[in-house]
Amino acid sequence: MKKVLSILLVLAMLLSLAACASTPTETPEGEVAPEKTEDTTGEVVEIVWAMQGAANETEGWMAVVNTANEILKDKNIKIVVQNIPTSSWDEYYQKVTAQIAGGNCPDIGRIAESLMPTVIKKNQVVELTDRIAADIDTSAYFDTCFDNAGNQNGKIYGLPSGVYHKILYYNKDMFDAANLEYPSADWEDSLTMEELVEVSKALSSGEGANRIYGYSGACDIFNVGKQAGKYLYSSDNTYVIDDSHRQVYSYLDQMLNVDKSMPTPVETQIMGGFDMFCSGKVAMCEEGTWSHQTARAITDFEVGIAACPAIDGKGSAVAFLDNYVIWSGTEHPEEAWEALKAIFSEECFNALAE
Repeated sequence: MKKVLSILLVLAMLLSLAACASTPTETPEGEVAPEKTEDTTGEVVEIVWAMQGAANETEGWMAVVNTANEILKDKNIKIVVQNIPTSSWDEYYQKVTAQIAGGNCPDIGRIAESLMPTVIKKNQVVELTDRIAADIDTSAYFDTCFDNAGNQNGKIYGLPSGVYHKILYYNKDMFDAANLEYPSADWEDSLTMEELVEVSKALSSGEGANRIYGYSGACDIFNVGKQAGKYLYSSDNTYVIDDSHRQVYSYLDQMLNVDKSMPTPVETQIMGGFDMFCSGKVAMCEEGTWSHQTARAITDFEVGIAACPAIDGKGSAVAFLDNYVIWSGTEHPEEAWEALKAIFSEECFNALAE
């Protein structure tokens, strides 16, 4: 499998996910992990996967489990799914942490890159450096796959499970009504920040609860840093901000506080920016490829996809690499690693992409 991981993982989020015919053992939504089978001679060892159960992804991940279990059959290992029904990584992590504290730790999981430094610092996941070196040909994948937040001080604590990017979703019907040109999908010809301000203002209308906003997104430090052409953190992790960053923030301040072309943080707490986009209350929304399935289901208007805005019109996007992990409390570390290797196989990535 040569240099295909990123492509397959993006396809996994962009393509419709198909259910497999067979269904692995699964706990009802919200219940704690099942008791694990003892590792006695000749018996199947059950490896509990605490799975984030976002509704639009579940069928795809269950296809992965079914495929992995076929691979593991001859090794007397079976993956059993514990479904944690949430689309929030923070809520997922809180629930898994509660299980660990309660002495009922799952064996494996999949977790957001943003949480990897936390679980590593708290010794909640198993280091995989030597196992990966012995069993995984990392040269067959894009170099950056193993250079994410799961790699700390030269030690690797996870296998990359998915790579996701920010893109600009836009409402074509609103652009047509305003007689505006669609934003470009060419990353070398994206909206400049100045153009974003102008277009967002032109697409905004109404007052109060009926307000339509031109744009939502890009108020986080990741995108601001990329749009400014520099990271907000230096190599020694100290916080750095200069005039280029201030320039980006000045554009966002214009949209948020002067033109009122962006919803306020209070408003997006009540209804998220992408939810507002889906309901027709926001014309453009910078959001991740993980929301593509939801965007595909919109029928009230036609959705377009464009490159993320940037100061100079050379769009850029943050990449997020989620990780498969082995939880430190597992009673079956060897079998858990075999399960992770099966999940990480080409067969399982193909099952997810299909």
